[in-house]
Order: sequence, then C-alpha cells, then structure tokens
Amino acid sequence: MGWIVAWVLLGVLIAGALWAWYRERDLRARLLSIQDKISAVETTRRHELEEILESMQDGVLLLDSEERILFHNRSFLALFGLRVPCMGSTVVESLRNPEILELVESIRDRDTVSRYEIELPGLEARYLEINGARFGLESNTSGDSGMILVFRDLTHIR
Repeated sequence: MGWIVAWVLLGVLIAGALWAWYRERDLRARLLSIQDKISAVETTRRHELEEILESMQDGVLLLDSEERILFHNRSFLALFGLRVPCMGSTVVESLRNPEILELVESIRDRDTVSRYEIELPGLEARYLEINGARFGLESNTSGDSGMILVFRDLTHIR
C-alpha cells in the first residue's frame, strides 16, 4: 500500500511540475509579446517626434550628459553650414564655436530654460537666438542630464 501512495504522490509532483513549466512558458511568451508591443509603440512615438522636429524651421540639437549629439534636425545643419550628420560627435568636434561651448556649459549648470543671443562670424554675420535647457534626470543632479538647444535665426530681424 505504501508503494501506491508513493507513486500517487510522485505522479502529483510530476503533474504539478509540468503544469508550472507550461504556465511559466506561457507567461514568458505573453511577456515577450507585451515587450514587442511596447517596443513598437516606442519606435512609432520616436519616429513621430523625429518627424515633428525635422519639420521645424528652428534648428534643434539634443545632447547627452557627455555633450555628444543625440539628435539634430536639417535646420540645425543648415544654420551652421554642416553638410553631413554629426550625431555621436561632441559639440566641440561639430561646431568649433567657443561661444556656443560656453552656452552649453552655462545651460548644464542651470535648472531653468536659458535664452542667449549670439553673432556667428562669417562673410555675412548671422544672429541667432538660442534657447536651452537640461532634460532627463532630476533637476538637482547637476551634470548627469542631457540638454536641448533650439536655434532661431534672427538675421532677417536685425
């Protein structure tokens, strides 16, 4: 009689283990499906945001915490006469403008939107309004957040 009870208990244990394994497999498949859907939504939202930023007449520049360019739009390239995309490079490498580098450092140290006006030297002087702010981490963690800068050409007004 003891053998029958042992075999029944063993059968119950095996059935429970198989049920748990199938349930875990099902839950993992559902989780992967949900992650795929979230990824697709995030990709769609990112593309929509990029389309909006690309359609702007103002130049847009997004920097990471190391001042590497995460994104820029075509208007930004046109304002600075850049012919090739410069994502991944630093502001120093791409713009080589000390005044803008100072602005980036100033924005990094502030918790509010900052507004500046500068003159770009060249054959025909151009005047830019630059609005910049940090984004990302909590505002009290200096230096660890990214930045957004929006460049508006004021030359026609001057």
